Amino acid sequence: MVVGFAFLWLDEPGARAPQEPGTLPEDEVGGAAPPDAAAITPNEIHELARRSFPRVGPVQLLLWLPVPAAATTPRPARIHSQSDGRVLEAQAAVSGQGEFATLEVDPDYLQPGTYLVEIDTDEPGHEGPRSYVILVR
Repeated sequence: MVVGFAFLWLDEPGARAPQEPGTLPEDEVGGAAPPDAAAITPNEIHELARRSFPRVGPVQLLLWLPVPAAATTPRPARIHSQSDGRVLEAQAAVSGQGEFATLEVDPDYLQPGTYLVEIDTDEPGHEGPRSYVILVR
């Protein structure tokens, strides 16, 4: 299933091939890494274990924004389940510095499988949503 996603992603007009896991193209982020090791980064598959989900309350997904958001207003986001086609629409809270967006997700939504997370950005020169891939085990 992940292979199918990679094929579709690479087939998008103007899309670039993913870099080494955990890295982004130099011209996008100047070679920087996220300042928080727990952050989910674009261009890599981030694994989550259901057994690590909180017993009460939502799962918080911390998404690193390689180019800090210009505004800290909530950003529209979508979580696409690749296994069954469900789509959860949400608002991602942007940190005060604009480097991170946080999505709160009901743990029942995140069943084992692959998810594509998209967040709309206001980055200059970046068209379309910023995308992240999560594998829940």
